[in-house]
Amino acid sequence: MQPFFSDDFAPYRQVFPELPEAQLKSLVLYGQFYKVEHIALKLDISVPTVYEHLNRVKEKHHINSLFELRLMFYSRTECHLLNKLYEVFNK
Repeated sequence: MQPFFSDDFAPYRQVFPELPEAQLKSLVLYGQFYKVEHIALKLDISVPTVYEHLNRVKEKHHINSLFELRLMFYSRTECHLLNKLYEVFNK
């Protein structure tokens, strides 16, 4: 099982296959409590572009707030990890 790190977005592709790369990266960093300004610097994009990516993710998942978005990120990530652990221990 591959661990999750903020500089490696590949493991999150399995958790969020429906998201384009830019939205995925913005969501992962936001989910890891990066400030929007830091996400913009890290991804070399503007702050409004980060908000645009996050808003598109919210729309796709029918989420109303950034708080709910972060909750969705954690719940899907944790469920994915639990499923992987279940697979490992039940082989």
